[in-house]
Amino acid sequence: MSDWQVVRQAGALGAEVRGVELAQIDAAQAREIEALLIEHKVLFFPEQHPSPEAQLEFGARFGPVERHPHLANPTPGLPDGLFELASSEGGVADEWHTDLTCLSSPAVYSILHMVKTPAVGGDTMWSNLALAYASLS
Repeated sequence: MSDWQVVRQAGALGAEVRGVELAQIDAAQAREIEALLIEHKVLFFPEQHPSPEAQLEFGARFGPVERHPHLANPTPGLPDGLFELASSEGGVADEWHTDLTCLSSPAVYSILHMVKTPAVGGDTMWSNLALAYASLS
């Protein structure tokens, strides 16, 4: 990780990580990424262009890849475990939500790979629920 550049993005969460090619990480680098996730809650890896298979392989380094239990994938042909948030197809890409917290044992991490950003909208906002809980009276 010594050649990785990690730049914090905000006070409550988020860091941008450069200098790593996610499609080529080894087990030790996956543990370093996991440590950064624990510290920053959200990581941004700019200029990464993984194939669907490479994205699944990256996700599998952190545990079993899960499919969404209640939504059908609007894009045929994607590998099992990938779900396209295609708002142009009626997807739920533009709703405030938490990923799969409806499950009795929800996934620890979610991976989002933005392929196309619309001219208007398309924003993804994040919240640090651990900090919100810790800040309660």
